[in-house]
Amino acid sequence: MAENAIHVGHLEYAYGRKNVIKDLNLKVKKGNIYSFLGPNGAGKSTTIKLLLGLLIPNKGNIHILGFDANDRMSINRRIGVLVESPGLYEHLSGYQNMEIQAQLRGVQKQRVDEVIEQVGMKDAANAKVKTYSTGMKQRIGLGIAMLQKPELLILDEPTNGLDPQGIREIRNLLIDLNKELGITIFLSTHLLSEAEKVSHQIGIIQRGNLVFEGSRSELQKVRFSAAKAKVNTNDNQKAREILENNNYIPEEHPEGFLLVECEDQKQLSGISRLLLDNDLDVYHSSLYEADLEEMFLNLIKE
Repeated sequence: MAENAIHVGHLEYAYGRKNVIKDLNLKVKKGNIYSFLGPNGAGKSTTIKLLLGLLIPNKGNIHILGFDANDRMSINRRIGVLVESPGLYEHLSGYQNMEIQAQLRGVQKQRVDEVIEQVGMKDAANAKVKTYSTGMKQRIGLGIAMLQKPELLILDEPTNGLDPQGIREIRNLLIDLNKELGITIFLSTHLLSEAEKVSHQIGIIQRGNLVFEGSRSELQKVRFSAAKAKVNTNDNQKAREILENNNYIPEEHPEGFLLVECEDQKQLSGISRLLLDNDLDVYHSSLYEADLEEMFLNLIKE
């Protein structure tokens, strides 16, 4: 258990009669970035509340950094938390906000200077928060979570509401914090692309059930198993007939192109050649990787 920053066993939680978390098991290795992935309503935020002691599980056990979840004093001094948007005083500067939080936590002022540097807010630290972009506010929020030199950061949708540039900045910051300071990061998100870029481990939750837990490479295998060819021609009806006559089962996408089960680029090339050899003009041919919903369906089916 000591090698895991978070160890959850057979966790269950219900709101009234509605089971929200069902026999959930998680193992987050120390030193890793773990992305906890799922659509809205899958149970991500409820799981975070259980980890933070804000909800009491109906069944199961939680250990964080080797401590039982009930030992909140030992846990809280070792973790940092950012749940969606940080609550900041807009009329004060980012630095002043961090000073207030440092005083509440009994942290020396010198630590504020260190953290401001670590989250890349040195140049804007003295500007008022109301002038900040959403990404800058998230950086200050991360800085506050870092004040106590945490061994573990628990972040719930830290890129929610950010533009692509802001998402990229927060992603790079998390990678740096993990790599340079060795902080374990548990990251709740619904963005599959971001999870694949930052994570050592990925867990996927759907309707309270963990349907996948593994490495990025293991997740890629699942994605490829659900991949399809996206094809568009000058006559998709004829293309469908040709594909069906050659043991393919094409589906028509609402946007007008055809989807065909396809494992890799080599098979994609064969599909294109088949259509060209039958006097069709191929306007588009590419691998259409499964989106999050398709992945869930594929995982549940497996």
